[in-house]
Amino acid sequence: KEKEKEKREVKKSLFGGSDDDNNDDQFSPINKKEENKSLVDDVNLFGTNNKKSSLFLDNDGDDDPFISKEKKISSSPQVVVKSETQKKSIFSDDEDDPFTSETKSTKQSKTEKKVEENINSAKVEVKAEVKEEVKPVVQAPVVQAPVKRDYTPDADALYSAMKGFGTDESGLVGIIGNRTRAELHEIDLAFRVKYGKLLTDKIKDEVGGNFQKVLVNVIQTPALTDSIYLYESMAGIGTNETVLNEIVATRDGEEMEKIKLTYVEKYRSGLQSMVKGDTTGKYETLLLALIDGERGKGETQVDHKKVEEDAQTLYQNSSEAAFIRVLGRASNAHVTAIAGLFVSKYGKSLQEVIKKNFSGHFEDLLVILVTPRADYFADKLYKAMKGLGTDDTTLIRVITTRYGVDLEDIKKAYTQKHHKSLYEAVKSETSGDYRKILLTLIGA
Repeated sequence: KEKEKEKREVKKSLFGGSDDDNNDDQFSPINKKEENKSLVDDVNLFGTNNKKSSLFLDNDGDDDPFISKEKKISSSPQVVVKSETQKKSIFSDDEDDPFTSETKSTKQSKTEKKVEENINSAKVEVKAEVKEEVKPVVQAPVVQAPVKRDYTPDADALYSAMKGFGTDESGLVGIIGNRTRAELHEIDLAFRVKYGKLLTDKIKDEVGGNFQKVLVNVIQTPALTDSIYLYESMAGIGTNETVLNEIVATRDGEEMEKIKLTYVEKYRSGLQSMVKGDTTGKYETLLLALIDGERGKGETQVDHKKVEEDAQTLYQNSSEAAFIRVLGRASNAHVTAIAGLFVSKYGKSLQEVIKKNFSGHFEDLLVILVTPRADYFADKLYKAMKGLGTDDTTLIRVITTRYGVDLEDIKKAYTQKHHKSLYEAVKSETSGDYRKILLTLIGA
């Protein structure tokens, strides 16, 4: 009773009213049954079993003031729309989604279609990447230029050997005798740049005789040395045909081109003009043909068909014109091939044919042309040292002009033909610094 009294007082303070029987009746057991029945109806209607709300819910449906706003909202009859994620958690993969019109089969077909589209798209992207793939740039290997040697130390050493009173001949031999023709040319340039004078001019001031001639010849370019010999062979009264024939017959087309240019630079006159003034007839014609002929320029190998044709021509026609036409423009290799074929095919040598049909300087020039060069120069050196005395002019000319060209081949030919080394032969025929420089050039 005390609790019911307290409830009535609370309700009076909140809703107003009196303590009459009508108000008391509403809390009677009968009214409680009706109230409970109403509560059941509320539960059925709103889906809630909140007893506190059933006690304080009036006939007008006003909210209970003891329930917070958040709770009143949550207890209101609202339709809750669940998200796609919640739907997926509610419905398994084996059931159709009632919230959409899609069935399981429809969703599966859409999924398969999307997967296929992704695969096709990936293929297109891969193809595009392949097409647009840039091949790596292959960088060429870096080729470093060879370091150019400094020849100033050699120039300084040579200058020191000739500086002041007296000359250190051994110092000159040690450097000049052990350098190539190309290196000697560079040393000469370095000497000229640093000391303002040609190395050859300095040597001429310091040493003389045959020793000087050897040093100067090897320091000069081969073309300059040959030009000087050619000029001297035709200068003044008479002509030294031996030297003229030797140089003209044993130089190839490229060497002869350098000689002609150097000759003009040094003597302000053409080599051909000099030859025409000192020679005549068929001999002059052959010399000019050799000076102006191709003689192997641009030739990489021997044309054997042409060799057979030329050998047959010389066998059938031994006229001067035929020999000039065939041998005047042929390279040394081509002439050597003709001479070899001539012997094997016709049983005799070209030298025999030439000596039988020609004479004089024309014969001498043709014989040099058809003789292997190493054999020719080996015989020339042998004759220069044979017997009493030595032909130093020939010895110096041959050794210095063939140094750096084919001197090694000449040494071999000398030993085979004369059963003695060229080194030993020169050593026995020379002396002093002259012998030292020759032996250093020849080599043991």
